[in-house]
Amino acid sequence: MPNFATAAHERRDGGACDLTVVVPITRAWAVSQFFAALDASDVPRETSAIIAYVDSDDGALVSAVRPHLEGWRTAVLHVSGWAPPEDNAPANRRRKRHAAMRLALRGLMPRAGAVLMLEDDTLVPRDVLARLTHVLAGADVATGAQVGRWGVVRCNGLWHETTRGDGRTVLVSRIGTGIGYVDACGLYAMLTDASVYRALDFRTWHQDAGQDVSVTLRASRAGVRIGVDYDCGCGHLTPKGIISPSAATHFERTVDMLTIETPSGPFWAPDDPLVKKEAAMNARDTYTVHQRIIKGGAVLHGKGAQIPMTEAVELARQGFISDPALGPLAYQGQVLPGVEAVADAPAFETPEVPLAQYETPVAPPVEVKAQYEYEPDEQGLYICPVCFKSYKTPEGIAKHVAAKHA
Repeated sequence: MPNFATAAHERRDGGACDLTVVVPITRAWAVSQFFAALDASDVPRETSAIIAYVDSDDGALVSAVRPHLEGWRTAVLHVSGWAPPEDNAPANRRRKRHAAMRLALRGLMPRAGAVLMLEDDTLVPRDVLARLTHVLAGADVATGAQVGRWGVVRCNGLWHETTRGDGRTVLVSRIGTGIGYVDACGLYAMLTDASVYRALDFRTWHQDAGQDVSVTLRASRAGVRIGVDYDCGCGHLTPKGIISPSAATHFERTVDMLTIETPSGPFWAPDDPLVKKEAAMNARDTYTVHQRIIKGGAVLHGKGAQIPMTEAVELARQGFISDPALGPLAYQGQVLPGVEAVADAPAFETPEVPLAQYETPVAPPVEVKAQYEYEPDEQGLYICPVCFKSYKTPEGIAKHVAAKHA
């Protein structure tokens, strides 16, 4: 299997589409299960477009994705050409990579029209589009519910901003049912208009809150209404199993941080007069191409080529260059223009005809065992039955289960 050492872009255009599904893909082990759930859902492939952004240079991964793009009215396969990101890399490194990918996606999607943003470790329910469309009637952004996979089990990306008794601002993740509003959400199953997504500012984020939460929290503060259907449960794929939406627990974290991050590196928030920002690229500079750029089947620029910064910025906007350092130049300007703040969002009305409930995987009942009762797997690791986090000792797994899932 050849190794894709360059960026690539393939497009099969079948005409105007009612919906565009956008999914970044980095995990080979998730491809078949992700597309199986999407194909079984109510998303109409014959009238929809799909944009698969493979953030890798792995030829085997690209070959695994390509067959799943058949049957869609329009299909775009974009390969970043960068080496695969490390799934367990430090959060700061992963988020900079994600920021570059999110910025590049804005150049690939349409200027307007419905977009369904997914992630490749999400298992959508069969009625995902019907549910999120219903929510979107009373919101600017609609999302489902998914539980995180990073050890702290909670509703990933479903957050309410509130003030505690001690005066500190916190984000609280609650267990809910039905439809309501939240102040921040993830990007694992998000339906919105392309114009809203393109207006989101992915350049900066609070390191503690995470990128997607920071971006959508900033949007909601600007007046964007984020609606959630708690019963639109999405499974969360891991290499060892599926985390069920029913595994969610209450969780909260503070958000009164000053430090923010950008794709070009960390610096202090602009309102801190004592610390200078990191030097940024200048629009008058030249740009060194880090990988061959292929456009329309032809090599536009070879690796190492020097091109005007203005051209590099335009190629980044179109999605042909996925360089984090170009983000601040490619997406300058007002964030979320024309959005009016809503003081009191209207309550949702219960639909007259109940939507069909997809039976999402149910988390197994959690039993707190003594250390000697836990059995190791074939690699000698002790696996949590709920979130699939692994431990090397029975003491570790026993403490984890008692603290997180009891």
